[in-house]
Amino acid sequence: MMKRKVHIPMLSRFSNFLNLFSSLIIIFFFLFSFISEGNAQCTVVANAGIDKTVCQGGNTTLAATASGGTAPYYYNWNGSSAGLNYAYYTGVWSTLPDFKTLTPESTGGVNNFDISVVGGGDYFAMKFWGNINIATAGTYTFYTDSDDGSKLFIDGSLVINNDGIHAGQERSGTKTLTAGLHFIEVQFFEREGSESLSVQYAGPSISKQTIPDGILTTAGSLDNSYSVSPTNSGTYTVTVIDSKGCTSTDAMNITVPGSTANAGTDIYQCNNANFTLNAVTPSVGSGTWSVISGTGTIITPTNPTSTVTGVPAGSSMSLKWTITASGCPATDTLVILSVA
Repeated sequence: MMKRKVHIPMLSRFSNFLNLFSSLIIIFFFLFSFISEGNAQCTVVANAGIDKTVCQGGNTTLAATASGGTAPYYYNWNGSSAGLNYAYYTGVWSTLPDFKTLTPESTGGVNNFDISVVGGGDYFAMKFWGNINIATAGTYTFYTDSDDGSKLFIDGSLVINNDGIHAGQERSGTKTLTAGLHFIEVQFFEREGSESLSVQYAGPSISKQTIPDGILTTAGSLDNSYSVSPTNSGTYTVTVIDSKGCTSTDAMNITVPGSTANAGTDIYQCNNANFTLNAVTPSVGSGTWSVISGTGTIITPTNPTSTVTGVPAGSSMSLKWTITASGCPATDTLVILSVA
């Protein structure tokens, strides 16, 4: 018996080819996505802002921005340190005050939630803030035991409300957290009598315990601003940390013009109406003489050693030498006296 040849239609062959090609595309897509994801795990980008010029004795506020990565972002200007920031306030309260409306008596750094750093006493409040580094994602329970009131916030959300006047009492709250840094803030106040505060936590493979110093850090704040009063030119660096712990650093420069005005020494002359000034030529910028009081004429106001004429005998003039560098003025004065 003869075998019959079976002919596969051209359409079926093309369909098989398309299926194979589609499979290859899918495999390539997943491989590319996996590689790209691995390379893009840390994509946060810090921007410290534009360079600035600040006059001697002036102040300015730096403001960083961040993009990419995973929000929220934490900003750390000019270095980081372990521990927490704190602010100390005095007043008489029955519940926690609105700290945004108060001016602290003092501020500083501390290793943990330690109210003894201010010496204790009555009628005071404190605010602690920084970041807690969570190693393992999961649900965490936080505890405050305080006398008098306290509250605990994570990433700006209230977790524990232990407010009011009371003897030592413990309250707790839970929060599901991703691995990485999370902003933590504890508020406390003391009316009178004894005072105490302890802050603990528990989580995946972590039994209830005091939050260790080593996972608390001031390496970043949700506030992106930084106020400075520079006395010298310098570079200011910001490190941005996203919620996954990825970092990016950027820098900006502040220029503080270094010229100082020196009008020279006072001048005394007998029976002479003409004087030669002796200001120091500025190393940066330009200078101008002006009359504060008295009678006389400055011949060339922009000349440090200008001549002054027409000073009546027995009178004096007060002059001001003003240096302007990069829009920042500096002044000095001198007196000239025509002795009769």
